[in-house]
Amino acid sequence: MNKSDVIRSVAENEIEFIRIEHTDNNGIVRCRALTKRMLEKALDTGINMSTAMMSFNVMETLIDDPMYGAKAGDYFLLPDPDTFKIVPYLEKTARMFCDLVDYNGKPWQGCTRTALKKAVEKAENMNIKFIVSFEVEGMLVRKMEGEYQPADFSKCFTPDGLEIQENIIREVVSSLEFMGIPVDKVTAEYAPGQYEINIQPSNPVKSADDFITYKETWRAIARKNGLIATFMPKPFEEYAGNGVHFHISAFDDNDNNLFEDKNDKRKLGFSDLCYQFIGGILDHSPALTAITAPTVNSYKRILPGSWSPAFICYGIGSRDVLVRIPDGPRTKRIEFRVADGTCNPYLALASVIISGLDGIKRKKDPGEPINKEIGHLKPKEIKKTGLKWLPRSLEEAIKELKNDDYIINELGSILMEEFIRVRESELEAFRKVVTEWERKIYIETY
Repeated sequence: MNKSDVIRSVAENEIEFIRIEHTDNNGIVRCRALTKRMLEKALDTGINMSTAMMSFNVMETLIDDPMYGAKAGDYFLLPDPDTFKIVPYLEKTARMFCDLVDYNGKPWQGCTRTALKKAVEKAENMNIKFIVSFEVEGMLVRKMEGEYQPADFSKCFTPDGLEIQENIIREVVSSLEFMGIPVDKVTAEYAPGQYEINIQPSNPVKSADDFITYKETWRAIARKNGLIATFMPKPFEEYAGNGVHFHISAFDDNDNNLFEDKNDKRKLGFSDLCYQFIGGILDHSPALTAITAPTVNSYKRILPGSWSPAFICYGIGSRDVLVRIPDGPRTKRIEFRVADGTCNPYLALASVIISGLDGIKRKKDPGEPINKEIGHLKPKEIKKTGLKWLPRSLEEAIKELKNDDYIINELGSILMEEFIRVRESELEAFRKVVTEWERKIYIETY
């Protein structure tokens, strides 16, 4: 769509509010709702918002000594007309995603959507066109007498889960389809009340936009039905966590699959370019983790034996590895598995892409794939295999990110400086928390 198409659609459909949205350094969607009279101005020059939003942490407070404080001025939300959609679960409401620009209309240095566009452009300059889809796990929960619990206790992959929440699932699917996001599959996942809807792949920027639409649709429709849709990585200690998997394919201008090679010496059907891309991801993965799994809670999920990666490796079929090669006669692609729903999808996907591209440039060999069970290895066995751990905490991941000059420079040192400081603010707040587990173990023992 273009500017004229948007204005015409708003008039024809009697739209009263147009939400213009972007995603901050916490992965939280921030927006303003415009009336029709402000629409043309927004499309031409953008609508201002305080830069301080990029220095807010998840507790909704400014971090200490912020780069963007109360006097730091504004960036401008410049709507992308191609993302215009009428929101079916809201009355006379539409939305558009935005790029962030400065007062002169130039890309603003803190815009994560722009960072992804730059990563895509870098790939295109290497004659690589990526196609991406996100697999997003989430959970329906209810709050009873101040306590959270799963909305239902159906079992993994059973019809029960689909039937119990049929009304919500049906409305989510129809809303996604209405907003131009084709749905392939719906699954009741491993944990009680956990669901995953598989949506069709697209170019990286649209896929990241779709990720945001997916989450917001679940959250809104769950609210309407008296439930909470959460993408928190590990809501309950005793149940499986919620992850996000990036499925990535690569093509040239003639739509030839660049990840495929029938003469693969490893007999997996993958190209040297694909292995080098994997090698780059593995090489940068300690730093990547701070971006793709950016909260304290993220590290309660990525543990050995939890169907989540804990080690820096790739493998065929296994769901314990960082980069998974789907087995069987499928389209040759890779699956990046160290992410969750707290990430900013633009920044997360950009970081994975630039890491892989670095591997291609350096012809980085990832070594041989893991072809055995690694989720339940004992410490001596881990040492014997030579497997290296992913960061075990947000603190460790942040340290790795600070030391990865390539990622910081490619994504933008100013953008990454404040991203890191926002993450550190959350970590510092958590350090002060005394948990129920600590009270239970220590009060009477000592």
